[in-house]
Amino acid sequence: ENGGTMGVQGKRLEAIKLKVASPQVAGNISYRGHVQNIGWQPYVNMSSYIGTQGQSLRLEAFDAKLTGDLATKFDLRYRAYVRGIGWQPWVSNGAMAGTVGQLRQIEQVQIEAVPKG
Repeated sequence: ENGGTMGVQGKRLEAIKLKVASPQVAGNISYRGHVQNIGWQPYVNMSSYIGTQGQSLRLEAFDAKLTGDLATKFDLRYRAYVRGIGWQPWVSNGAMAGTVGQLRQIEQVQIEAVPKG
C-alpha cells in the first residue's frame, strides 16, 4: 500500500494509520512514530494514528511489526520517501524507516505484508 506525496509537491506526512485490509489471520500491527519536537511516541495497535493531527509537525521516522499469528505467517516490509534523500531501502519487522536527528520529513511510505519463506 502506498500513502503520501513525494518530490515536487514536497508535502510532509504528519500522521499515518495502519490496518490489515483482510484480517484472515489473527494478529495485529504494532507501530510507533518519531515526530518533530516530540521524539518517539509509544507503540499503538492497528487502526490508531501515529504522528500528530492539526499540529503541523512532521513525521520523521517510524517502525512497525506484526504480532500474533500474523507474525508467524508474514513479514512486514516498508520503506519511506524522505525529503532530500528519496526512497530508502526496504526494511522489515521493527526496523526504522525514515531519519532521526536530521530534521527531514517523510513524504510517502510503502508498506506490504509478504508471506514468510
